[in-house]
Amino acid sequence: MGRRVGAVIVTSWGTVAELAGGVLIAVIVVMVVSEGKVTGKPLLRMVYTMLSPVLAANDPARRWDDVCALLDLDSARSLLDIGCGGGGLLSCALAAAGGLRVTGVDWSAAVAGRVRRRLVPHGRFRLLVADVARGLPFEDCAFDRVASFGVLPGLRNWRFVLEEMHRVLAPGGRLILGGGNVFLWPLDEDQAFAAAAMLGFELQRRVRLAHHGEVWLFEKM
Repeated sequence: MGRRVGAVIVTSWGTVAELAGGVLIAVIVVMVVSEGKVTGKPLLRMVYTMLSPVLAANDPARRWDDVCALLDLDSARSLLDIGCGGGGLLSCALAAAGGLRVTGVDWSAAVAGRVRRRLVPHGRFRLLVADVARGLPFEDCAFDRVASFGVLPGLRNWRFVLEEMHRVLAPGGRLILGGGNVFLWPLDEDQAFAAAAMLGFELQRRVRLAHHGEVWLFEKM
């Protein structure tokens, strides 16, 4: 027999857990959709940081072998990973290409710290904490490879961030995008391709990868 709490009948602790879980998911969705405007970016960053150990545990370097191959890292000098998350791509890139300089950006200092500790044995890397929605803290044409997974779909000003990717990528460089935000819909293909073309990106390949879904490979003309 359940007991009445307000207008809700609690029949078991399992019901309480389900209700709490549903509320938490709703709060997270609201935070992500509003880019933190409703609940505040600090809270959104805290939730992301709390989830990051789970993301990192499911982000082994081998998951990124196909992405590294598409980026042709053997002919690259530098790679920027925007929203580096668990650090799997950076780890894969460092192992795949000797002499490659890799840079990761994430908006959580705690997440960046975890990635930094993971990459210490490799060397040749730097990690920055930055809100990419405000711009990328790099000089023009600073990288010849840029990657970003799961970032653009979560941004209202994704066109501006795409412009920033174009700015920091050297002519002839490669940009790879993919991994739609788990809480959100993917980018509208027509809008994304039109925006990329206007900036001077040329689509090279659209390919579906086992661990990342569909990815888009562009070259800066």
